[in-house]
Amino acid sequence: MKQNGQPWVVDINRPVEALSLSRARVYDLVRNGTIPRASRGQYDLVACVRGYIQQLRLQREDTDAVALRRAKVRRARLENRIRRRQLERLEGRNVVPVAVVDSAMREAMGAFYTAMIGVSAQIAPKLVSLRRPHEAFEIVDEAIRAALVEGHRQAIDRVRAAGSPTAKNVS
Repeated sequence: MKQNGQPWVVDINRPVEALSLSRARVYDLVRNGTIPRASRGQYDLVACVRGYIQQLRLQREDTDAVALRRAKVRRARLENRIRRRQLERLEGRNVVPVAVVDSAMREAMGAFYTAMIGVSAQIAPKLVSLRRPHEAFEIVDEAIRAALVEGHRQAIDRVRAAGSPTAKNVS
């Protein structure tokens, strides 16, 4: 195995045999830099094997990355198909349109905002004469709950007024 005084430096036949490749394939690997050449017609067998193993690992990583991308695409397609089927099932039902719900929520929030601004004017006279903190808490809590109930009632009324077929079931 010792040629030219260097261990493992061999002619082209040894890498061809060791790697189970054709001569043409080994020459291609030398040209693209995967397998190093020790000198003209001479190859370091250990470096050839290492280079070839490295190339195989890189190919495997590339293959794994492609497989992962394909799996992600396949998953996205399946999820889209599931969503489409869910939407198809919902199309047969009477659903409140998003625009109606959005409008009702905006109006309800406006009503809630107005009611909350009015809370301070309603409760201020009641709080002036109080001496115990828990009484103030009860008054404030009651006023906030009343504003929330009013906002909810107005939202339901707005959805019903929009003429949605299922709005009668909303409570």
